[in-house]
Amino acid sequence: MQGKSTLTPWRRIISATCEWRINDLWEKEMARSGVKGALLVLAVVLCSGTAHAERYRYTAINVPGSVDTKAMFVNAARQVAGSYTDSDGKVRTFRYADGTTRKYYAPRPNRNENIVPTAIGPTGLVVGTYTADGNLLPFILRPLADGVEGLAFPDSEGEHDITPTAVSNNEKEDVAGYFTVSDGTIRAFNTQAGFTQLTVQIVPGASATKTMAFAQDQIHGFEVPAGVFVTDQQHGYLASSTNTIDPPGSVNTSLTYLNNGVSPDYEYGGYAEGKGGKLFGWVRRGKTFTKYRYPGAVNTKVTRHLGEDVFGEYTDKAGKTHGFQYRGGKYYQVQPKYAEVTLTGVSEDGSFTGYFLGDDGRYHGYLATCDAGPGQCVTGKSEAKPESAGQELADAR
Repeated sequence: MQGKSTLTPWRRIISATCEWRINDLWEKEMARSGVKGALLVLAVVLCSGTAHAERYRYTAINVPGSVDTKAMFVNAARQVAGSYTDSDGKVRTFRYADGTTRKYYAPRPNRNENIVPTAIGPTGLVVGTYTADGNLLPFILRPLADGVEGLAFPDSEGEHDITPTAVSNNEKEDVAGYFTVSDGTIRAFNTQAGFTQLTVQIVPGASATKTMAFAQDQIHGFEVPAGVFVTDQQHGYLASSTNTIDPPGSVNTSLTYLNNGVSPDYEYGGYAEGKGGKLFGWVRRGKTFTKYRYPGAVNTKVTRHLGEDVFGEYTDKAGKTHGFQYRGGKYYQVQPKYAEVTLTGVSEDGSFTGYFLGDDGRYHGYLATCDAGPGQCVTGKSEAKPESAGQELADAR
């Protein structure tokens, strides 16, 4: 009969037990080890063969000797870039791969300054910013490098607060971002990984233009930058179009990611401010915008979508942040036992990263992976009914 479970009674018992057991293992291991253990791999194999086997596998990431660890970005090779707070109170960068974390400091003579990653590419190339003389300067960390390289624009004329935000997901691994000029105007840029050539993007009449994402046109092969610009309010933009991107009912729009696709129907998303001042997540597929509000949330942001899966985070009425996955008319919360769990980055293979506030009062990074492939795993128990799910807004064109 349709709708009736095909599991035998004993398999239903094991299925329910597995859901509890996975979360219980995570909680007990974190309470036992604090930040002393470098990595804690949760044994999801305890539940193999049951209906709940297709769950994300969570690996906790703690940089040895750190006060806090935050996993921020991940690529399809499951390499992670993030930041950690050192014992001296400075924020520094780490890269995680194959069970190992490695620390990185800012380039000399600014070794003891803050350094934060802002994106990771498909080969593990990391870009970000470090502090020098009160300004933000860009750095690049190549896949096999022992340290970071400080970068500067060619023929620099006083540009400052140079912030790379995206690495293209093809073999060239070009870099995009934004910078500030002497009159305070913010301009977008894209460049080769070595910053040897530079293309500047300015939306006419805007006080700020920021490239936030890179994608590749799958037919023509060229790279497509996308981001936001500010005039009377903030709008999304695609470099290939002069049209603004604003979901219906939005006051200020943030475009945070752009998937590979085919012009003109690129798929992208982010979040926007509604008329009541609250944020809602949004996704554009084909010609349609879809709005996402986690039930009972104050603010909702979409980090990325892959196929029918939508990943993001929401803020509850207490001001706490939680990661979520949306699929098939339902929302799934990420590790609901913790008071704060962010979801910061999503890769093409469906892996995602973030950090959570542990019982020890410190932040711990995590990597969530699905060995079954994109669209095959859920984060946990569903937290919302279908009628609370995505709301189609309007034709995008």
